[in-house]
Amino acid sequence: MTRSAAIVTTMRGAGATIASFVAYHRHLGFDHIYLFADDPAEDAVAIARALPGVTVVPHDEALRRRWAETRFFRRRYARRALGLMDRQQLNVVVAGEMATAAGVGWLLHIDHDELFYAPEFFGPERQSVGDLFERLDGRGVHTVNCLNHEVLVDRAEVMDPFRELRLFKVNPWLAAMPAAAPHPPERQFFGYGNGKSAARLSPDLVPDGVHDFFLPEMQGPWAVAARRLSRNRLTRRLAARSPLVARWSARLLRRQRRRYLQAGNPAILHYLNSGFAAFMTKYRGFDYYAAAGSHRSLDRLSRFHAEAARVVHEGSLDEARAFYEARVVVRDPAVIEGLIAAGHVRRIEEPARVLEALG
Repeated sequence: MTRSAAIVTTMRGAGATIASFVAYHRHLGFDHIYLFADDPAEDAVAIARALPGVTVVPHDEALRRRWAETRFFRRRYARRALGLMDRQQLNVVVAGEMATAAGVGWLLHIDHDELFYAPEFFGPERQSVGDLFERLDGRGVHTVNCLNHEVLVDRAEVMDPFRELRLFKVNPWLAAMPAAAPHPPERQFFGYGNGKSAARLSPDLVPDGVHDFFLPEMQGPWAVAARRLSRNRLTRRLAARSPLVARWSARLLRRQRRRYLQAGNPAILHYLNSGFAAFMTKYRGFDYYAAAGSHRSLDRLSRFHAEAARVVHEGSLDEARAFYEARVVVRDPAVIEGLIAAGHVRRIEEPARVLEALG
């Protein structure tokens, strides 16, 4: 069993908040943080290089050569252009190699606008992330998928969301709430809801997209065929009607799931669109605008992402701010208290308090 743990993050547009990101996670007990600078010229790179317990890896020719040397690259990307999510996965593979060489046992993959969270990290008998991963090892768990809560933004001007924002929309997978209860704007998360993952490092471990990992028993043609058969639309419809089919479908994946855990605690706190400046940075760049003109991409990205990209690129600054205020910000205290009472929103204070204490 091992207590050591590291984080891997692909950094782009992080700004000065990267210092809070690192300070918070180091306080929790992470031994090291690997930051892959997708834009080596951004200001956050110089900030991160001065922080203890951090390795900054710039996106340059040396990194691209290292990607190409991995088995993961040769199997998946040898003839493909690399989008942001592809680069993130390749960075996870490289970070896994670096962490293994350093004797690290567990690797968490999150973005720089996310924090790892569990109430046990802050109680009077404070536990560390090392305690958590040691317990998971003892249970035979080698991958944990941590469901996420998404920040509820209550102001437009935010300098450091990790220190200023304390309200979070509860992951809908964690609570069944009455349809008549009030909902946050858009009635759902703006971003993902399927969590982020940490895994016990091993030579055969590979990323499964940007949210999860493939353990060795999840790889290979038979494992892939079992997942496809269990998850296809016809099987899901039959399983909803027949307990026998449901048990058979679950049995197909039993071996693949024996060392896999999905959890609501620990969780990921996702500080998406935290402040108008962060909103503008996000939608000015990346791939949203290029995809927004396609109806197929509208369905994939959600209408909010497409509309946000369009107003940022095609509208005035005042129009973008009006869109942000109307669609993202919730200022009314009565509305917020109603959302909390309905179970849609939770107040999580500990990260901001820790950072305030750290200075």
